[in-house]
Amino acid sequence: WYNAPNLSAARTDVGATSYNGYIYGVGGYTTSVQTTSQFAAVNNGGVGNLSSWSSKNTGIGSTLYSHGFAYSRGYFYLTGGDTSGGGAAATANTYYGSIANDGSISSWTSTSALGTARHSHGTYISDGYIYVVGGAAAGGSTISSVEYAAINSNGTLGSWSTATATLNMKQFASTTYNGYLYALGGTNGSLSTTVSYANVSG
Repeated sequence: WYNAPNLSAARTDVGATSYNGYIYGVGGYTTSVQTTSQFAAVNNGGVGNLSSWSSKNTGIGSTLYSHGFAYSRGYFYLTGGDTSGGGAAATANTYYGSIANDGSISSWTSTSALGTARHSHGTYISDGYIYVVGGAAAGGSTISSVEYAAINSNGTLGSWSTATATLNMKQFASTTYNGYLYALGGTNGSLSTTVSYANVSG
């Protein structure tokens, strides 16, 4: 591992993703919950390093951490999250934002709310749909439900539906590959070594 330029403030539970030569980080927790989006160019100097981070307050609508953050077809998405800084609050809000000319994320716009408020969940995008899996309710109790919505061509989300499959886990790592969703580790009262997967390709 090599050291790259530091974030503007120490923080945990940041939403992070990448697109078109930039790394993005949104929200997170220091001694208070953050609202800013940060971005930095990748491969500065051609060796994988980053440029200095730039910050922009993009109007999430509230402070946010332990939220979902993902990218698809020209838009970034935020799902759920904790607004309290201590796991005591959960939101059902979702937002989307496009990429500005300077590489930053445009102001966030609210779109279809989740059916269940949650934080510390997995957020996946696959084949034109966004999926929100598991997580925690206000106060920290584990949620097992899975919700999904179509991603419209204008960046908005369709109405959320509840899937039949469930995953009773929070604070897990999430990724997708070739039509499958994967959940690694996490906790549902005790730390887990479990790796779970689900087919969403058809």
